[in-house]
Amino acid sequence: MQPASPSGVLSGVDHYENFPVASVLLPARIRPAVIAIYHFARYADDVADEGDAAPEQRIAELDRLRDALLAPASGDDPAQVAALRPHLAAHGLGVDECLALLSAFRQDVTQTRYADRRQLMDYC
Repeated sequence: MQPASPSGVLSGVDHYENFPVASVLLPARIRPAVIAIYHFARYADDVADEGDAAPEQRIAELDRLRDALLAPASGDDPAQVAALRPHLAAHGLGVDECLALLSAFRQDVTQTRYADRRQLMDYC
């Protein structure tokens, strides 16, 4: 069961994941970073796709994650961002890829059809 976000966006979301099994195949030195990245991405994807929250609530939660990534670390960071930060720093990774994921998840909430291949590829 996913924990509820402060806005309650994910209340009641439950699904099977096989990533923990696959993660044992990764080198031990990068496993914690990959797991933190995965948890961030899984949470954000669930915000966009799961549960009964209204689109406005989903967007607000995705924006909260984005804003936390863009701001200096604080005691108020969402748990997924707080867990991710040290791994990004330790491996010299920026937040651009995380922001791109959030942009795609935002599109999951706001757009269900794409007019052409270009739009679809932009989403991908």
